[in-house]
Amino acid sequence: MSATIAACLLGSVPAGAVIGGRPVARSANPAVVELQSCTGSLITSTRVLTAAHCARQLVPHRTQIKIGDARYTVQRVARDPRYAYAEHRYGDPTPYAPPYDVAIFELDRPVTGVTPLALRTAPVKPGTAARSIGFGVNRLGGTFGALRAAGVVTRSDAACRAAIRRADPKQAQLYKPGLMVCVQDPDRHRPYRSACNGDSGSPLLIGGRVAGVDAWGVDCGTHGNDPANYMTIPSVLDFITAAQPSWEPEPATPTSISGTATVGATLTCVPPTWAGTPPASVTFAWQTPRSGAGGPTYVVQPQDAGGAIRCQTEASIEGGGTVYFLSAPMTIG
Repeated sequence: MSATIAACLLGSVPAGAVIGGRPVARSANPAVVELQSCTGSLITSTRVLTAAHCARQLVPHRTQIKIGDARYTVQRVARDPRYAYAEHRYGDPTPYAPPYDVAIFELDRPVTGVTPLALRTAPVKPGTAARSIGFGVNRLGGTFGALRAAGVVTRSDAACRAAIRRADPKQAQLYKPGLMVCVQDPDRHRPYRSACNGDSGSPLLIGGRVAGVDAWGVDCGTHGNDPANYMTIPSVLDFITAAQPSWEPEPATPTSISGTATVGATLTCVPPTWAGTPPASVTFAWQTPRSGAGGPTYVVQPQDAGGAIRCQTEASIEGGGTVYFLSAPMTIG
């Protein structure tokens, strides 16, 4: 995980699959949930916990998640409003790992046959044995999607900062005592055990309870047992357990395009109708064979002929940032 947005991307590497771990059966860990390129935890029959930087891949009423033997549809999504909703480009070297990096999403119906994971609300002491588990890669450049787990140990805030400073001095200030807890390989010898790309949002388990949410790290521990960093459950508990958190805009209908698919015609991007509170503002972007365009309408150009055009609704969310809803493609005749 190259520290930074700890996510499902490389570069600022968000946590990923467990390096130095061992394969474990999904059937024995059904409440650990595979997302598109992150990991989550089923914490109630209808609610899944993950990292805020993973929320962008969750589209209400469209994204489906397999839990146990059934598939469920994401109903609505919320990120902790204290999380900094900044767009961070892939490969941007600027250190970026904001605190409060957690999100929850609700499912279209209760999960049956799977017991949710309980939350560990007590502060975590240094030197506590823990379990890292997730669907991330087992090496830098590896393949996402196999569930792996490893025994790790928690460290003190001072030890966490010192270890991060050794790995990358620019990132030491990203660690926030009280809000984050870090873990390392217990024996400090290679191969180091660490979360990696794709483990973002995964649970840190202590006594079978979720004690933290995987947020970020530095190159997946490969430099020298650099730590994986988790948001602590007590620091985000009020948000995680809120009956009605600030849900992001929830489309009741898809974004669509109206107009004739011919050169010279004017196409209109039709935004969704919204379930619940609509976004404060909506903007539009077009994906075309040319270079794209902005605004609610688009005039089809000769160079678009034979290609496909999509429009994208960009809806504002509380606390800043944007969520995106893409139309089906329209082929230009």
